[in-house]
Amino acid sequence: TYRAFDVPLLEASEMVSDQHKSSQQDAIYAELLTKVKDGTADLAELAQVKARPGETVMTESIDEIIYPTDYLPPGLQEAGKGREQARATLSPVATPTDFETRNTGLTLELEPTLGDQEWCIDCRVALEDIELLGYPPLADEGTLAHQHLPKGQPEFYTQRLSQSVSLDAGHFHLIGITT
Repeated sequence: TYRAFDVPLLEASEMVSDQHKSSQQDAIYAELLTKVKDGTADLAELAQVKARPGETVMTESIDEIIYPTDYLPPGLQEAGKGREQARATLSPVATPTDFETRNTGLTLELEPTLGDQEWCIDCRVALEDIELLGYPPLADEGTLAHQHLPKGQPEFYTQRLSQSVSLDAGHFHLIGITT
């Protein structure tokens, strides 16, 4: 089970300063749960998968963001093609002509293998979390250009974590901190 918590960075740093033993990691997990119950932290993500040794599993919790990448400028534009006679129209705004799609959200990929010890699981972990930050305007609000130009290109924030870890079966394991 993968869990992501939102905790102020300073608190997270203090919690994990000495977290190498499983018992200490279990204590960190208990502290995080207490903070969630107290309202001083949030459980931001939860994903649960089951895998056999050597099997790669992936889970995604995503939204598709579709956005235009190319426009016809405001003004005279062609409408109608093929058998229909082409005619010109006057458009007061830019018209989108090409689009792209970007997934936002969490993608988690795991590949467990049995370790040398029966209580140890070696696991390759790949995590990607993408957030849509917004659409900055192409022109200042209140200007004539702002009224006729589309919103700007979307801005995304991406966090990636890729590593191999040895896990103690039945214990919490901190695999990383992202900001």
